[in-house]
Amino acid sequence: RKTTKQIGEDLGVGFVLEGTVRWDRRSGGEGRVRITPQLIRVADDTHMWADSYERVLDDVFAVQSEIAAEVVGQLGVTLLPDEREAVAVRPTENMDAYQAYLRGLEWHSNPDFATEALHLAAQMFERAVALDPSFVDAHALLSEAHSALYHFQEDLSPGRLARAKAAAERALELAPNSPAAHRALGYYHYYGQRDYERALEELDLAARLLPNDSGIVEAIAFVHRRQGRFEEALVGLKTAVDLDPRNAQTVLSLAETYDDLRRFAEAEPYYERSISLAPDQVRAYWYKAAGYISWSGSLEKARATLERAPNVSPADYALAWFGQEMCERNPRAALERLADAPESLFPLLPRSLLEGFVYWLLDERQQAQASCEAARIFLEKAAEETPDDPDVHSYLGWTYACLGRKAEAIREAERAVELLPVSRD
Repeated sequence: RKTTKQIGEDLGVGFVLEGTVRWDRRSGGEGRVRITPQLIRVADDTHMWADSYERVLDDVFAVQSEIAAEVVGQLGVTLLPDEREAVAVRPTENMDAYQAYLRGLEWHSNPDFATEALHLAAQMFERAVALDPSFVDAHALLSEAHSALYHFQEDLSPGRLARAKAAAERALELAPNSPAAHRALGYYHYYGQRDYERALEELDLAARLLPNDSGIVEAIAFVHRRQGRFEEALVGLKTAVDLDPRNAQTVLSLAETYDDLRRFAEAEPYYERSISLAPDQVRAYWYKAAGYISWSGSLEKARATLERAPNVSPADYALAWFGQEMCERNPRAALERLADAPESLFPLLPRSLLEGFVYWLLDERQQAQASCEAARIFLEKAAEETPDDPDVHSYLGWTYACLGRKAEAIREAERAVELLPVSRD
């Protein structure tokens, strides 16, 4: 119900393009689309241009190009040759591939980085490139999906990393100057190799090829943050949010970065903004609640925040409430929160380890021993399968400590620090 002027102020823009899109998918015939755009100047609510386009669905990219060219003309902007080429580009000739790509993009932008969402994104991009093997952007995002599955520890196999590299290289082979392909390779070096300098080389190249792209600006900010360059990361994420203000994932990342810098008062409104953009997530509620506890000690505000959160990601939901109950000195309630959680919480963090820790605090040593033994078996197997994963050794060190195996606990903790020192993260 906002006016055009209010929308322009919210988004920080001088012009707004609005309109309607009407689809007609007639059975047995070709589908058609009718688009009626109009360009409005925010300052005085002047309608500068309007038109109507009706095409078969297969011509939808041509319509996009026509509308873009018309808007550019009305704004009095002169495009450079490569910009004119970008306006006219058709990402794919296969509409089914494009639909799969768009579905993948939706899953890929999930703020919770949920396991199911990451896998569904990869599946959709796989479908898109299967339908159109020359679809550059789909290959690039397929690479990013594989890299994300590795980085977020959903699949730490060498095969997953090899698929990420292969998809990025295929995108570059098809289009050596593709910003999306260079961004994908940047994420491969960041997520897959922790090679931040090579990641920045690729991302800087992508930024030169496509200035002011929010996804590229955000990726550079993520690398800076991982390097400990928090102020630079903050500037980058603020720019990314300005460029793409309705991206809940980017807004959440900005809130987290303010939180990292102990600036919770500035983080709080961005947490709330991420929630308003994507209410069906858990992490923004969780991190905001944790912020209330950390910076003001307000358990009441934290609980009120978590009570708004949907239980859409059982592991994250259980961990959020586990932390709340423990801070409120309700260990029994904390155990109940874990009861409905999956066996593995964060990837490779067994639920039994947290249960053992609570029993240990309650001085119920028999239950603590049993839970920690279950965690030990789980983690020792994980350490055999992924011996170079620092989190496995860290959790295993905690487990040995709870079991009273001091020397082994220190050994595992030192191994974790050796694998991932502060200089690398």
